[in-house]
Amino acid sequence: ATKTYERSDHMKCIYCHAESDLTESDIISCALTGAKLKKRFVCRTHNAFTNDNYEKKMHKQLDIYRNLLGLTERDGKPVRFIADLDIGEHTFKNTQITDRTSVLGSKRSFSTILDNGTKIVVGDKENLLKISGACEEKIDTIDGTLSYHRTDDLRKLFISDHVQHAIAKIAYEWHCYIHNIEDYHEELYSDIVQYILTPNASDSPVEIVSDAGVWKVMDDFSRTGTNMLFEYQDCDGSTYVIFGLWDVILYKVRICRCNVSKLT
Repeated sequence: ATKTYERSDHMKCIYCHAESDLTESDIISCALTGAKLKKRFVCRTHNAFTNDNYEKKMHKQLDIYRNLLGLTERDGKPVRFIADLDIGEHTFKNTQITDRTSVLGSKRSFSTILDNGTKIVVGDKENLLKISGACEEKIDTIDGTLSYHRTDDLRKLFISDHVQHAIAKIAYEWHCYIHNIEDYHEELYSDIVQYILTPNASDSPVEIVSDAGVWKVMDDFSRTGTNMLFEYQDCDGSTYVIFGLWDVILYKVRICRCNVSKLT
């Protein structure tokens, strides 16, 4: 059955009814898209809560992939990430970089200790001349081959707890955005809101989609590096949002257990 509901005269937080101190929420974070989709319908408390507990952690976890897609930080600079840096025959663990230029074209130096106790310092030639110390081998980055690598468990990266919470937040706020919902309607959304606001919640409304038909829809309407969302009512009577992240993974999020296709 279709759920009909009355809109409030005043915009309120879609998580708690608060009318004051509303802030603009990044519905789909610019850090994942390079674009901005915002609406002032989340109170400052819950905006900060979802950002600090889920979104920031998700962005950091996916930093190397955001970098490879050409996304940037808020200041417009390339996304920084931690990786193992290989220069010549030496590996420098857990180094923060953005690209080859951030190593070759900078005044930074990188160091590591070999098993025999020798300290290896790699960096810009001019900068190396200023470094003194015993048992040091100095290598000019310009003279060595350079690459970086990171070993990630991709499945854990994309289905970790805070990622699932961030995806649920995106799906719920996007649903409210497209239906012009400007208040928290507990009878409809208590399940998903409770999940979003409970970091250790175990009953996740988020599933990974493997259905070939749904993947074909994403392939037809998006390309690698882009995002796609659409909503539908399932045969079980529930409303779901499908979120395709970068055309590499599909999430299915249960928004509520009824059809909300008609809102007045």
